[in-house]
Amino acid sequence: MGERRHMATVAAPRTPPGPPRPRNPVRRVLPAKRDRLAAMTALRDRYGPAVRFPVGPLWFYLFSDPDLVQEVLVGSAEDMALGRMHGAVGRITGDGLFSSTGDLHRRQRRIVQPAFHRSSIRTYVDHIDARTEAMLDTWEHAGRVDIVRETTALAMHVVTDTILGGERIEDSDAMYEWMGAGVEWLDSMLTPLGPALAKLPNRRNRAFDRASDGLRSTFERMIALRRAEGREGPDALWALLSATDEDGAPLPDDLIRDELITMVLAGQETTAIALSWTLRLLADHPEAEERIAAEARAATLDDGALDALTWTRRCVEEGMRLYPPAWVVSRIAARDTTIGGWEVPKGVNVFASPWVTHRDPELWPDPERFAPEQVSSRHKFAYFPFGGGARKCIGSTLAVWEATIALALIARRVRLRPEGPPPPPVAQLTLRPGGPIWMSVASR
Repeated sequence: MGERRHMATVAAPRTPPGPPRPRNPVRRVLPAKRDRLAAMTALRDRYGPAVRFPVGPLWFYLFSDPDLVQEVLVGSAEDMALGRMHGAVGRITGDGLFSSTGDLHRRQRRIVQPAFHRSSIRTYVDHIDARTEAMLDTWEHAGRVDIVRETTALAMHVVTDTILGGERIEDSDAMYEWMGAGVEWLDSMLTPLGPALAKLPNRRNRAFDRASDGLRSTFERMIALRRAEGREGPDALWALLSATDEDGAPLPDDLIRDELITMVLAGQETTAIALSWTLRLLADHPEAEERIAAEARAATLDDGALDALTWTRRCVEEGMRLYPPAWVVSRIAARDTTIGGWEVPKGVNVFASPWVTHRDPELWPDPERFAPEQVSSRHKFAYFPFGGGARKCIGSTLAVWEATIALALIARRVRLRPEGPPPPPVAQLTLRPGGPIWMSVASR
């Protein structure tokens, strides 16, 4: 890291030990969610790979150099507890993989890992193919589509087929609204006043309560139906239903429910966001889109599809470099520790941000440009859209497969052209587009 080993800090009362701090007032550092991305990038650009800043009474340490990111997520993982984001998400997902810790987390990963193994994912290709083709059939006479809404519905259908083994979600529109209410509520919980706001009888909290109740009851009915049927399959739902605890007893339904909610929400959100942003980027780079179409025409979209669609996959990965669905990874120091030689006191919030690291000009030749051909060879943590270490997203391979195959099928059948500028990215729990992405559709 050499000359970049300087840390800056925003001035505030009771400053903890650690790296130096910027002098900007707090309100100018992270003034609003629409500015979080620019503010964090500006901190990196001005102060280097490690910086600390307060937001209200809370202290945040941002590490963006790949060596430091690896230390946060892998080397010092035992010194880190889950961040405030995980605690907030746990209000929806309970003891699902995203929020569970320790032995429970390790046991859960062992149980569901086979459903996300490459051999299992190959069996999902037909589902991805069929769902994408059905979506494209509806586009033939549409003229224009909102890519955000369309990819969200597609991802939900694929999740239903793969993770849930085809179990029907009774009301997909309601599911979409529940997820939106959950994301809005979670974003408010990540502010310093979030815990206090959660106690108010306001519209947002009431919508969140309805969403939580709807999600839980939906999955509880699904579990009961599948248990009664006894139908086996390679999906995560059957893996959970057939698993046993240390005493040989079946897993409790509430734990299975929490796990399913976690996987469905994460799987749907990640793929839909990745596809939405990548399709919008390709609309501004028609030469890359045409190359995808040619590759798709030459490939046989079967269980070996990902091996044949190398350029398409690189476009998906480049889309996630520029617009990583999980734009920040958060932890809380569980004890006094050090990262890169800097003191990190117990209780402070520790950030690693794919958005910031993926756009570092010291790591990427042309960081702001959509360039699937560019590769950063400096460090494996120069690119970490799915996190890293023991808590890396278990569905990362499925997400890339799904987005790659869907993208190839879309490019093979239609041309998409933008209608207006892209919406700004909104840094909430995930990096959602800040509005619809309307695009015109023309058959090839």
